[in-house]
Amino acid sequence: MKKIKNGMLLIVLLLVSCAGSMRESLRADHSSESYTHYILAVEAEQEFNWEEALTQMNLALKEDPGSSYLKTEISQLYLRMNRLEDAVKTAEEVVQDDPGYEPALSLLGRLYSSQKEFQKAIDMYAKVIKHDPSKVEAYIHLAYMYTLNDQRDKAVQVLKDAITLEPYNAMARYYLGRIYIESKEFDKAIVELKKAVEINQAFVDSYYLLGAAYESMDDADNAI
Repeated sequence: MKKIKNGMLLIVLLLVSCAGSMRESLRADHSSESYTHYILAVEAEQEFNWEEALTQMNLALKEDPGSSYLKTEISQLYLRMNRLEDAVKTAEEVVQDDPGYEPALSLLGRLYSSQKEFQKAIDMYAKVIKHDPSKVEAYIHLAYMYTLNDQRDKAVQVLKDAITLEPYNAMARYYLGRIYIESKEFDKAIVELKKAVEINQAFVDSYYLLGAAYESMDDADNAI
């Protein structure tokens, strides 16, 4: 069986993160000055002018210093500018002041993961789930952190919980199948990967792993 590259899932998860990150609207009670600076920041971001975007976002925050949303946006800007320490510090301040603010918790999970601080990332995603048990994406990220932290049994359980919540989540089944392949539980892997393919026939990686599982069982006919 060909060795499965560890980076494959990380790329998929990052795409999921990018696709899932929402730009929520500013609250109605934000000042008009804050909103104006925010719009200018968004326009600067669209032009990849990160310095100007940061300047405008800070001006917006100056008008509404208690905004967890604006602070998290600033943290994301620091991340885009490769100012990781500033990104982490800013997101941590948000979570300290607003412990249940999910966008900051999720962002911190990603930041800690990029720094290979997997236990801290685990703690963040666990908090996301605690505040919103229906957020299946957080389960998938949490499971991935568990595997990176050599806690595969916990990863498997988290993914099973995710599938219980959302049986037709192809990503959760794909990743569970991947873990089963790595632990050489090929029968279980085939079950999950076949379901992933049924759910999303365009998910090419599921076909690849399903073929790898069949190949490992010397089932050449199904491996093709």
